[in-house]
Amino acid sequence: MPRGINRYDEARLQGRLWELALGDIAPPSIYVNFNRPATISGSSGVIDKLANMGALGTAGDFTSIGGLRPSLLNQWGVTFGKFTTAPLWMSTTGTGLGGTNYTIMGLARITPGSTNKARVFSCNGVNHLWGWWNGGKEQWFDTITFITNNSNPETAGVWRLVVCRVSSASVGDMTSNGVPITVGSSISTNAPFNFELNGSNGGSECSDCEIFSFATFNQRLNDVAVARIQGAWAWEAGLVEQVLPASHPFRNRPPLIGD
Repeated sequence: MPRGINRYDEARLQGRLWELALGDIAPPSIYVNFNRPATISGSSGVIDKLANMGALGTAGDFTSIGGLRPSLLNQWGVTFGKFTTAPLWMSTTGTGLGGTNYTIMGLARITPGSTNKARVFSCNGVNHLWGWWNGGKEQWFDTITFITNNSNPETAGVWRLVVCRVSSASVGDMTSNGVPITVGSSISTNAPFNFELNGSNGGSECSDCEIFSFATFNQRLNDVAVARIQGAWAWEAGLVEQVLPASHPFRNRPPLIGD
C-alpha cells in the first residue's frame, strides 16, 4: 500500500479518508470549503463565486457582492479564503434550514496582526452570527436565540473550530476547539434565511478573517457526527494541534471510511 508523509497523506493516498460529502451522515444544507478548487470560480486568486458542496445547489452558492472580492490564501500547502474589513462579503439566497433543529459549524480565525474583531458569518433574516462580536472571542449571538457569556478578548491568529447546535426542545450548545462554551440568555427555534460570509447588513460589519470551511445542517447532529467533521477539517487544514483537544477521538489520526 502507498505510504504518505504523515497519517493524513497516507490515508488519502490509500483512498481511506472519510469525507463529509460521502453522505453517510445527514447531508449538509450548505457546505463550502476553500481548499477545494472545484468549488471556486474566479481568476488570479480572486474569488467571484464559491459553489456550495451541500444539498441546496445554486440557491446555496456564495456570490461576491459589490465591487470587492475575497482572495485565496495558501498557507503550508492549504488554501483558505481571505476576507478584509472593507465592505467585502459573499452571500447566499437560502440556507435550507427549517427552523427547529439545526447545526452550524465553521473553522476560521482573525487575521494575525488585525485589531478588528467582528463577524465570520451572519444572516440578515434573523440576527444569527458567529464571530468576535464586541471584541469577545467564541461568540455565537442572536437577540432572539442565545448569547455566550464569554467576553474575553480574542487573540488574533488563533484558529477556532466552532460548533453551534439548537434543538426543537429549545436547547442550545456551543463548543470552540472541542471545549464547551457557557451559553446564556434564552433559546428559540428561529432559523436563518440566508447567510453572508464576512459580515452582514450590506457588508457594514465585515471582519478581517481567514476562513477554511463552513457547513450547516438541518438537524442537530449527534456528538459522533460532529467529531468526524471536526477531525476531517482539522486534518485537511493542517490544524490538528491547534483546534482538537488531546481527548478528541481524531487527535491522533484522521477519520477513515468505516469509522
